[in-house]
Amino acid sequence: MVRKVVIAGGGTSGRMTASYLAVASGDRDGVTLVETRHVPAVGHVVHPPSSPS
Repeated sequence: MVRKVVIAGGGTSGRMTASYLAVASGDRDGVTLVETRHVPAVGHVVHPPSSPS
C-alpha cells in the first residue's frame, strides 16, 4: 500500500492531481506537491514586461 506520494511539478495538472489524491485517500499529509513559484495559478494572466517607448 502506498503511504506517501510526491508530485513533482505544479501547474494545473499537478495541483488537480494532488487535490484529487488527498481527497480520495483521505490523507492530506500523505500527498506532497513540489512546484516552482514561477508557475502562475490557474486563470492568472502573465503579461510580459513592457518595453520603454
